[in-house]
Amino acid sequence: MNEILSRPLLSRRFRLASFILLSTVLIPVSHTPRVQAVEGQSLDRKRQDQQRARSMARKLIDSVLERQLRQLEDNGLEEM
Repeated sequence: MNEILSRPLLSRRFRLASFILLSTVLIPVSHTPRVQAVEGQSLDRKRQDQQRARSMARKLIDSVLERQLRQLEDNGLEEM
């Protein structure tokens, strides 16, 4: 008699444990592609920002060097 009563309880516990296990495994896995897509977009954005920063730095250095060369020419110091 105890066996008959314990089977549904065991079955219910098994189903609950299975549900919890599957939900903790499947839910994160189902969100992984979206997270990776967001991370991929974030990496692309960072890469573009870094390229833009490099380009701006190059332009700034070019303009500073150009100004310094002009000042040297203006002061007659281009041949040292």
